[in-house]
Amino acid sequence: MTEILFAVGAGPEVAGVCEPVSYPPQAKTLPVVASWDRLDVERVVALAPQACFTVEGMQAPYALSALRRLGLEVDVYPMRSLHDLWACMDAVAARTGHAAEGARVTAGLQERVAKAGKGLAGPPRRALVVVGLDPLVVAGPGSFLSDVLKASGYVNALSGAGEAYPLLSLEAAAEAEPQTVVFPKGELPPAACERLTTMLGHMEGRAVASVFVPADLLVRPGPRTAQAVEILAAARRRTEQGAGSRERGAGDLARPVVPDAPHLLISASLHHEGPGDDSGIRNSESAMHHQGTKAPRGRWELGLSRVPRLASRVSRPASRVSRLASRVSRPASRVSHLASRVSRPVPRVWLAEPCTGYQPPVHEAAP
Repeated sequence: MTEILFAVGAGPEVAGVCEPVSYPPQAKTLPVVASWDRLDVERVVALAPQACFTVEGMQAPYALSALRRLGLEVDVYPMRSLHDLWACMDAVAARTGHAAEGARVTAGLQERVAKAGKGLAGPPRRALVVVGLDPLVVAGPGSFLSDVLKASGYVNALSGAGEAYPLLSLEAAAEAEPQTVVFPKGELPPAACERLTTMLGHMEGRAVASVFVPADLLVRPGPRTAQAVEILAAARRRTEQGAGSRERGAGDLARPVVPDAPHLLISASLHHEGPGDDSGIRNSESAMHHQGTKAPRGRWELGLSRVPRLASRVSRPASRVSRLASRVSRPASRVSHLASRVSRPVPRVWLAEPCTGYQPPVHEAAP
């Protein structure tokens, strides 16, 4: 919300902000009165604001009620789509006496978003936006980020209604068949993100691209959302052209496992590497051997002789494991035994570091 207030011309009137505060630079000097999970009622009251602004779901209802009981006006805005964002900017501009400037800024941002998504060829590319790795949390169809995907030439790989930011197993993510996975750059370990994309590619049997968008632009609805749309649309165009700046090329994962090539070993694993590691996805000691040549450490290795071990680790459904078993002449009974050990539910415990903009989106409750 802080960025919106500054964008519409009300920056000099802002008395307090919500952390994290990274933009604009002048907002960093203002008192911090809230965060994405906390509201300091006493500090807000001490500033004697004329009005308070926040986003739906950002603050606990009882905290907002406390402000109202103390005589403060609190404006709460929904933020589930780009339409909500434009409406919020216009309303905040009018509320603070900057209607004309706000309308001009909003119109300019809408024009940028429309231009970014214009002229994209072919059907929308299926994508997932990952906002957490341990556990795996993605943007659902009803989220603000899903609408950002739509404006950028993508479609959310998750279909139907449901939670705005559901927890998924690796198996469920692969079943969604994403062609692109979008990550908030700066909030998740890049290596872990690439490993997730690689695993999804192996499970789907085709290339899956990785796109990294600065977290502040991607998960924080505001004036800079237009820049996030432009970055995603540009990545979509590069994919169409066969290039991929910061995207994994199709050649890496497109080749299927070939049963009659015993010298080709490909294997993978998932595990935690230590108490300080919160990525949730790690590869154990692995290498790729092709005709006796050892590749650099860190590559995923899937061995035809190690398919049962892979089946026990990547949560494949029994039907798909059985199909895989038939290609490598493994007894179906043995694979079925392994399949019974997979698809364990992901504990609904949020262990990732605090992020900005996950329903509730991160917005500052600025007086």
